Amino acid sequence: MRVMKFYRERGYIMGYTPYSYMGFLLSDSEWDMFVFMERFKQRFGDTANIRLEEPRQVVVFTIDDWSLRIAYNEEPYVLEESAEIAEMAAKERPDQAQLAACKRRLETSADPDRNMDYFNAVLMVLEWLESEYGAIIFDSQEGSFV
Repeated sequence: MRVMKFYRERGYIMGYTPYSYMGFLLSDSEWDMFVFMERFKQRFGDTANIRLEEPRQVVVFTIDDWSLRIAYNEEPYVLEESAEIAEMAAKERPDQAQLAACKRRLETSADPDRNMDYFNAVLMVLEWLESEYGAIIFDSQEGSFV
């Protein structure tokens, strides 16, 4: 399976990637990373430093010396991986067909968090992605939808 190709191509280490989630974006609305970053700052700017990392346009959410990265991905392989993930993990979901046809997603990765000090922050971000963007969250490490 080609899941996590985005990270391999960018030099991230395969295997365990802390807080590695995919947010399937099922709507066809326009995407603007700068608008996303501004909305993200409005929601989380009081608790974290938020910046846009160039040239990949990855939003970086930093608390203390720990960072969570959120990238938008609409590469052609996303559709293929979506179909694979839906077949593997969404058989019982009523939205399996929509997930299988998904052409774009948000992808997260983070610095190590051995003591899970930032677990709640990650959950808050994932909940925000669900409520603000309708993202369907998939845990890449567990191979299941959240």
